[in-house]
Amino acid sequence: MPRIELRDVTDEDRDAAFPLLQDGSPTWRRAAFAERSAFDAWIDEQLTDDAVMLQAVVVDGDPRGLSAVLPVDDDREIVFALLPGTDAAVTGEVVRQLTAREATRPLYACVSVEDDPAHDVLAGIGFVESERDDDEIVYVLPPTLE
Repeated sequence: MPRIELRDVTDEDRDAAFPLLQDGSPTWRRAAFAERSAFDAWIDEQLTDDAVMLQAVVVDGDPRGLSAVLPVDDDREIVFALLPGTDAAVTGEVVRQLTAREATRPLYACVSVEDDPAHDVLAGIGFVESERDDDEIVYVLPPTLE
């Protein structure tokens, strides 16, 4: 397994991530950007928001995308956008790291109906389908009994 790290976002990470969010990512349904300046402004806003945990995904030293835990309405939601061709095991480890760093439960994830790999990764970590419409599925990682 490669070395997978979630770290603070650098300029190099922004360069790698912008093409992923330029047209929207099926696993990052909350934001899509037509212009780099809008993307950079959004990143800057997220980095100054104490309620947001935005991090770069780095695999064996190379930036591969972004991950975040964001407030959505009164809930907490994970999102991730990774370069095409990223191995499912890497994606799974990114989601595991996110869920380990975020104590709030229930924790949500919203992905495109068509994003089969993301559905498999979320289910493998314990997320269960909560809602569905024509375009997206909302998953929830429920609280555990102690």
